[in-house]
Amino acid sequence: MAFRTGILMPLAAVLVGCGPDESSSDTAEKVPLVDQRVRNEFQVKAIFHELRYDDPKIWIMDHETIPGYMERMVMPFHVKEGLQVEVPERGTEVSFRYTVDPAEGSWIEDIKPTGRFVEVPEPEPIEPLVPLVKIGEKLEDFVLTDQRGVEVELSDFRGKAVVITFIFVSCPVPDFCPAMMRNFALLQQELVEAGVGQVDPDEWHLLTISFDPTRDTPEMLRQYGEAYGANEENWSLLSTVGHEEALEDLAGRVGLKYRRKDGTLDHNLRTLVLDRDGRVVRLFTDETWEVEAVLDEIKRITAAPDET
Repeated sequence: MAFRTGILMPLAAVLVGCGPDESSSDTAEKVPLVDQRVRNEFQVKAIFHELRYDDPKIWIMDHETIPGYMERMVMPFHVKEGLQVEVPERGTEVSFRYTVDPAEGSWIEDIKPTGRFVEVPEPEPIEPLVPLVKIGEKLEDFVLTDQRGVEVELSDFRGKAVVITFIFVSCPVPDFCPAMMRNFALLQQELVEAGVGQVDPDEWHLLTISFDPTRDTPEMLRQYGEAYGANEENWSLLSTVGHEEALEDLAGRVGLKYRRKDGTLDHNLRTLVLDRDGRVVRLFTDETWEVEAVLDEIKRITAAPDET
């Protein structure tokens, strides 16, 4: 994934912790947090679970705690581009060098089996508690609080093309939540540039929703958005503090899964594009969506007459 120069902002400019939750981890209290403005390398061990979407370059693994950076969790790792390596058997422990770069993303290399094997059961399918929204269906209304401390409803943006994505501020992996912020920053820039005779600024809005209702206050999200150049007129960062039930319902409808584990959040990602009437026209199920694809959808929506 390529990022335009000037879009990436240093997360250290945000006055919040990025990484493990210091209040809930003995390790985090003893080990200083790494500086995420620079490239970091870690030597890590992890148990291989499976390939993500059968892609031999994306491994889902249960990694050990990375002191000062991230608590133990199951997450995808990207094998370094061009590296030829055999995919291990499920339950195999491997050691590797994990590189995290704030501009280039993260990857693993120097991958070696340790000789240890752990029995890893097949995951059981989880039935959604509420019906998942389908393409062409309206996303039900919700009320959350924006970075200004003002309560907003999804229906406030009827008549506009709306793009929704989800993050939590202390997500430490540049390929995940920070990538969603970089994509929105680039999308905002592209829309402003395209606005001359193409996309009226009154016809689109970006919504970034936090799924951390314990920490991500409106003020925290305001600082986070400012670090990425968010224009409040067209890009709202929505806090779920005090709106836990609304978050759970919305997450269930779009297939967003998140859980607090060992001081951080284990999660997947979702990004949606809604038309003027609030109907879902695109649903991206991970972090790999391209800005150009979303931009094309917005142009298509805004080119059609507003019939609401």
